[in-house]
Amino acid sequence: MRDKQLTAVAMPVSRVFINPNLVPALNKLGVKSYVHTVNSRPAMQLLHSFGVHGFYTDQEESPEKLMLANAPPGHTGFTGYITSGLAILALLR
Repeated sequence: MRDKQLTAVAMPVSRVFINPNLVPALNKLGVKSYVHTVNSRPAMQLLHSFGVHGFYTDQEESPEKLMLANAPPGHTGFTGYITSGLAILALLR
Protein backbone atom coordinates (compact mmCIF):
# COMPACT_ATOMS: atom_id res chain seq x y z
CA MET A 1 0.00 0.00 0.00
CA ARG A 2 2.74 2.45 0.94
CA ASP A 3 4.80 1.74 -2.17
CA LYS A 4 1.83 2.30 -4.47
CA GLN A 5 0.61 5.32 -2.45
CA LEU A 6 -2.97 4.02 -2.41
CA THR A 7 -5.52 5.98 -0.41
CA ALA A 8 -8.44 3.52 -0.70
CA VAL A 9 -9.16 -0.12 -1.52
CA ALA A 10 -12.33 -2.05 -2.36
CA MET A 11 -12.82 -5.66 -1.37
CA PRO A 12 -15.52 -8.32 -1.00
CA VAL A 13 -17.09 -8.81 2.41
CA SER A 14 -15.39 -12.17 2.85
CA ARG A 15 -11.94 -10.54 2.76
CA VAL A 16 -12.72 -8.59 5.94
CA PHE A 17 -13.66 -11.75 7.82
CA ILE A 18 -10.94 -14.01 6.44
CA ASN A 19 -8.29 -11.59 7.67
CA PRO A 20 -9.71 -9.60 10.62
CA ASN A 21 -6.44 -7.65 10.93
CA LEU A 22 -6.62 -6.27 7.38
CA VAL A 23 -8.98 -3.32 7.92
CA PRO A 24 -7.26 -2.11 11.12
CA ALA A 25 -3.88 -2.35 9.35
CA LEU A 26 -5.23 -0.34 6.40
CA ASN A 27 -6.66 2.25 8.79
CA LYS A 28 -3.26 2.62 10.48
CA LEU A 29 -1.77 3.38 7.05
CA GLY A 30 -4.51 5.92 6.33
CA VAL A 31 -6.03 3.73 3.60
CA LYS A 32 -9.83 3.72 3.54
CA SER A 33 -11.55 0.39 2.92
CA TYR A 34 -14.77 -0.02 0.95
CA VAL A 35 -16.64 -3.33 0.95
CA HIS A 36 -18.96 -4.79 -1.70
CA THR A 37 -21.76 -5.79 -2.03
CA VAL A 38 -23.58 -5.20 1.26
CA ASN A 39 -27.38 -4.95 1.30
CA SER A 40 -28.03 -5.67 4.97
CA ARG A 41 -28.19 -3.07 7.72
CA PRO A 42 -26.79 -5.40 10.39
CA ALA A 43 -23.90 -6.39 8.11
CA MET A 44 -23.09 -2.72 7.43
CA GLN A 45 -23.17 -1.94 11.14
CA LEU A 46 -20.94 -4.88 11.90
CA LEU A 47 -18.44 -4.04 9.18
CA HIS A 48 -18.41 -0.41 10.28
CA SER A 49 -17.60 -1.55 13.84
CA PHE A 50 -14.59 -3.40 12.37
CA GLY A 51 -13.37 -0.12 10.84
CA VAL A 52 -14.66 -0.35 7.26
CA HIS A 53 -15.06 3.16 5.83
CA GLY A 54 -17.83 2.59 3.28
CA PHE A 55 -19.97 0.15 1.32
CA TYR A 56 -21.19 -0.65 -2.15
CA THR A 57 -24.86 -1.63 -2.15
CA ASP A 58 -27.63 -2.54 -4.57
CA GLN A 59 -30.20 -0.76 -2.40
CA GLU A 60 -31.79 2.50 -3.52
CA GLU A 61 -31.01 4.26 -0.23
CA SER A 62 -27.49 5.45 0.50
CA PRO A 63 -25.27 3.08 2.51
CA GLU A 64 -25.13 5.68 5.31
CA LYS A 65 -28.93 5.83 5.53
CA LEU A 66 -29.20 2.03 5.42
CA MET A 67 -26.56 1.60 8.11
CA LEU A 68 -28.21 4.06 10.51
CA ALA A 69 -31.83 3.04 9.96
CA ASN A 70 -33.19 0.96 12.84
CA ALA A 71 -29.72 0.64 14.36
CA PRO A 72 -29.88 -1.57 17.43
CA PRO A 73 -28.47 -0.06 20.61
CA GLY A 74 -25.04 -1.16 21.71
CA HIS A 75 -21.92 -2.26 19.91
CA THR A 76 -21.65 -5.51 17.93
CA GLY A 77 -18.18 -6.91 18.31
CA PHE A 78 -16.48 -9.97 16.91
CA THR A 79 -18.36 -12.29 19.30
CA GLY A 80 -21.69 -10.90 18.11
CA TYR A 81 -20.58 -11.46 14.55
CA ILE A 82 -19.80 -15.13 15.19
CA THR A 83 -23.04 -15.82 17.05
CA SER A 84 -25.18 -13.96 14.51
CA GLY A 85 -24.31 -16.37 11.73
CA LEU A 86 -22.77 -13.61 9.62
CA ALA A 87 -19.49 -15.51 9.65
CA ILE A 88 -21.08 -18.30 7.62
CA LEU A 89 -22.82 -15.84 5.29
CA ALA A 90 -19.60 -13.93 4.68
CA LEU A 91 -17.70 -17.05 3.75
CA LEU A 92 -20.43 -18.27 1.40
CA ARG A 93 -20.30 -15.09 -0.76
